[in-house]
Amino acid sequence: MVTARHIVKPNWPNVRNFCLYVATVLLIGSVIAAGQDIIPWQDAATYYGQIKIVEGTIVETKNTGKACFLNFSPNWRTDFTAVIFASDFGKFPPNPEAYYRGKKVRVTGSIQEYRGKPEIVLKIKTRLCSLSGTRSLKVPP
Repeated sequence: MVTARHIVKPNWPNVRNFCLYVATVLLIGSVIAAGQDIIPWQDAATYYGQIKIVEGTIVETKNTGKACFLNFSPNWRTDFTAVIFASDFGKFPPNPEAYYRGKKVRVTGSIQEYRGKPEIVLKIKTRLCSLSGTRSLKVPP
């Protein structure tokens, strides 16, 4: 006989994180399965409202405390930017502005227009993939 004390309550933050992870894997899988090519950051403005993988190097960053802006061009007022809001900072490496600066990355998500420029808002780390700056393991002789 099962009683109330035998019922395990779910850990909702872990369930939520797992669901976000599964949704991201499905999103990326559907983008790849649909034959969607990786686009350069310079072309992002032509894909508003579409889910794309945007590739480029983070050349400038700024963390205002409310948001971290990962800029793919010095002209941040008009060119593509990936944005991490403060509510999601804990899901990314500490000091993302320093961590991603100078790195070649791929950003996956829906390209939106904000104040006349393209951007992707990042909610989870799996939508931001660093292609450079990784350390290789040295094998002892």
